[in-house]
Formats: sequence, structure tokens, C-alpha cells
Amino acid sequence: MANVARYHRCGLPKKKHANFNHLSCEDQQLVERLGGILRLADGLDRCRNQRVTELRCRLEGGGLHLALQADSGDLSVEIYGARRKGDLFERAFGQKVLIEG
Repeated sequence: MANVARYHRCGLPKKKHANFNHLSCEDQQLVERLGGILRLADGLDRCRNQRVTELRCRLEGGGLHLALQADSGDLSVEIYGARRKGDLFERAFGQKVLIEG
């Protein structure tokens, strides 16, 4: 859990990180997947005001397509945040993250 928390904010797991390197391959993959999901969710709430009220997902053509909705207003900050923090998700799952608001 500490590794998941570490990688949800910034930086990607690296073999030179002792705490990550000591994990089994399966646990490293789990950290990357859980960290990737958490990072993406964190990016979707970049302003910490829970603007995204609905999220629809579909896998298509090698990508995870996310359609976001809000009760009102512009979601450009949330879209930017999710795009910026989607890197670990893409690496862990081998799926490009594509976001529309």
C-alpha cells in the first residue's frame, strides 16, 4: 500500500527504488495497476471539488475512452489533470487513456 501511495502523486516506479524492487514481479504489477488507477482518479479531481459527476468508460482500439460529465461548467482542468496523470495507467495496462468532456 505504501508503494501505491508513493506513486499516485508523481514519478513512476523504477527498478532502482528499493521498496519497489524488493517486491515480486506480481506485486510490482499490482502496484503499477493500483497506482495507475489512483493517479488517474486523482487527476480527474484535480481541483478537489468533485466536478466530475459521471464517468463512462469503454475499451476500444487499444485505448480506454473516458467520457466525463459535470452538472455545470467546464471540465478542462479535470481533463488536463487526467491526461497528465494517465501515464502510469497506460504503462500498467497497455491502454492509451483518451478523455472527452
